[in-house]
Formats: sequence, structure tokens, C-alpha cells
Amino acid sequence: MDKKKAEQEFHDRSFALNTRASLYSIYSVMKNGRATYLEEILSGCDGKVVLEYGCGSDGGDSFAIARKGGRVVGIDISPVAVSMAQRLAEEKNLAGRVRFAVNDAEKLDFPDGSFDMVVGSGILHHLELARSFAEIRRVLKPGGRAVFLEPLAYNPAIALYRLFTPSMRTSDEHPLNRRDIKIARRSLGQVRLRFYCMVSLVNVFLISSPALEKTLRVTDRIDEVLFKWVPPLRWLAWQALIVAVSPESPDPAQ
Repeated sequence: MDKKKAEQEFHDRSFALNTRASLYSIYSVMKNGRATYLEEILSGCDGKVVLEYGCGSDGGDSFAIARKGGRVVGIDISPVAVSMAQRLAEEKNLAGRVRFAVNDAEKLDFPDGSFDMVVGSGILHHLELARSFAEIRRVLKPGGRAVFLEPLAYNPAIALYRLFTPSMRTSDEHPLNRRDIKIARRSLGQVRLRFYCMVSLVNVFLISSPALEKTLRVTDRIDEVLFKWVPPLRWLAWQALIVAVSPESPDPAQ
């Protein structure tokens, strides 16, 4: 089956049946990374035009951006997700500031320089990255920002989990590796990274514990110290925050 068709059918089914609901509690161990991602996308979004990759059935972070004064287009490959998200926008009386559309993230239906910011969480690793990054750069205004929170490939515990849960994802998605980050830098220009959740992964065993918040603070701090003083360990993080700034002048190759 065509890759995009397979992705669409998988996510249509996933959103319609909410098959990933059992995973939501696990993501609480990524609280620190998630908070930094939100800070990046919400700071300075007032009056900006924002594209959210992979909005999902709940609209992703489009509604939060709209409430901060941004105007948002959320896209997804799944018509089921887009329909559900659009219904939510109407229920929240935000349809005037947010709209959702089915779109191919590797071949966007938007003119050059359409957006001040392009954002997404857990979406790039579903895509062919050279094409996606080229499209992100194309639709960003000069000086615009791209902000993504994505899983990395090298943590053995996460790799083992992925091995034993193949039904939770399509076969062609892959967590990001060093080569993917090099592609981002080649395509997007100035890129900075922050890494999250290595030692903090132990907190998956404390999800229901009243001690979770306290242990998260401690383990997040341990991760920060280790990533600062032992840089190779950064690649054992579960996720990375990717922040890129589009060059002020257009790509001469385009």
C-alpha cells in the first residue's frame, strides 16, 4: 500500500477508536520537555500566523496558540482527525482564529512565506525529512521559527518498547537520529536542540504514585546536569526540542 495511504488509514482508525489513550499517562514523564515546547510556541505568537503540523483529533496546541493571539492553521493527514478538530474549534468559539485542513506535510498547499511559525509535537518522525524540512523553510517567512518536539532513536529502553509494541505505529515511521538532525541544519539553517528524559524515564513506574511530581523534579535535574557535563549522553534522551530560525534571505537554490 502507498505509504501516505497507509498512514492516513492507520491514523483515521487511531483517532476514531482512540487507540492510543493508554499511552497518555506515560507522556507525563515528559512534563519538563512539554512545558519548554509550549513556552517556545506560545511566546511571541500574538498577532502571528502559525502552522501546526499533525494537529490530531484534539486540535493539538492550535487552541492554546489562538488564545494567545495567534491565527492558526492545523493540518493532519487524517480526515477523521481534521473533522473532529474542526468540530472542537466551533464548540470552543475559536473557528474564527483556527482552521483545520487535510494536507500533505511533505507537499504543503500554501504559498511561499505564508507563516511566522511552524510547530509540531511527535510528527516529524512520521515524515520523509528532507522533503518536509524543505517545505517548512519554503512556507516560513524570513526570520520565522520552526519548533518541534520529537522522539530520538538511541535510548535502549524506548527502542525495546517500540520493538514490542509494533501495533502502536506504522512500520515506516522512525525516531530521529543524528543524520536527521544534520538534514534539519542543512535545510533550516540555524538550529538549536534541547534534550529531555533519560534518567526521568524511571518515572514510568511511578505514574500513579503521589511521589511522581517530586521524583520528576529530581530526575529532570539529574538529566540536565548529565546532558550539560557529559554531552554524548544527550543522544540517549527520549525526546529533543528542535528550534530553527529561517534565514532572513530566501534560499538561492529555490
